[in-house]
Amino acid sequence: MEADFIAWLQEQSETQAAVFGDFTDDAAIIDADGTLVVTTDAITEDVDFILDEVTPEEIGFKAVMVNASDIAAMGAYPTHLFVNLVIPSHWSLTSVKSLYAGIQRAAMQCNCKIAGGDFNAWNDGLVVTVTMHGSCNHNPPILRSTAKPGDLLCVSGPLGGSILGHHLSFAPRIGLLNELSQFVQLSSAMDISDGLSSDLHRLCKASNVGAILESQKLPISEAARRLADRDGSSPIEHALNDGEDFELLFTIKPHDFQSHPLPNELGRSLLVIGEITEEKALLMCNGNSKVPLESLGFMH
Repeated sequence: MEADFIAWLQEQSETQAAVFGDFTDDAAIIDADGTLVVTTDAITEDVDFILDEVTPEEIGFKAVMVNASDIAAMGAYPTHLFVNLVIPSHWSLTSVKSLYAGIQRAAMQCNCKIAGGDFNAWNDGLVVTVTMHGSCNHNPPILRSTAKPGDLLCVSGPLGGSILGHHLSFAPRIGLLNELSQFVQLSSAMDISDGLSSDLHRLCKASNVGAILESQKLPISEAARRLADRDGSSPIEHALNDGEDFELLFTIKPHDFQSHPLPNELGRSLLVIGEITEEKALLMCNGNSKVPLESLGFMH
């Protein structure tokens, strides 16, 4: 449903009069005495978390961090956030305070001020909606619609197995793209929230390009390997499709990467996994064989 709704929104030109870009990016870009980057995301009980399996504080923390990851994907830094809470009517004040403690902890970690919000209660599951503002510090925002054929396809860290804990305790890659831009020319970026296989399709569609993904170069997390031992899926399948990695997927110009070696610590956050192609097919290369890359990540 989300994909159909976004496609409809893109046809409503009047809704975009005050912003640059379109609804394919991780955040809106608004001219407000400098470039203001804005994103919003909701996390919902029984969709994004099972209440019996997490604490209220973990929920609050995640609600902020998923938005911070979107801001980071635009090459921006979080500045302010607004929180809308829809609380189950049976919740105690103690539980609400615990939820807010997670929000505060995440905001402090992101150096982001809580600027306002809303509160309501109903006879249904918990819903937490965060709207976050970010600043590009006078740099242009990085879009997902500007990848070009020949660009190298990169990720910022290991993928897969987030359900084993990473999805509740991750640190968004705030500032990473700005650090990388001192050494390489970034051409596009987005965060990996729904799984690499799905989010790569989105980046390529927005940029009107294709990609070749080299399976042997995929950084597979230890959690993905442990999960594969349990359920019989391959570690690569988990790395491609699990989602909620909240790493960055980005493209760079190859000549910069080859001529400007990165410091070791920064180099560990620039992992080349493939190449952007003019042909619009998305293929996964394994040795001499190439197969279509299906979009099998999380579907909204």
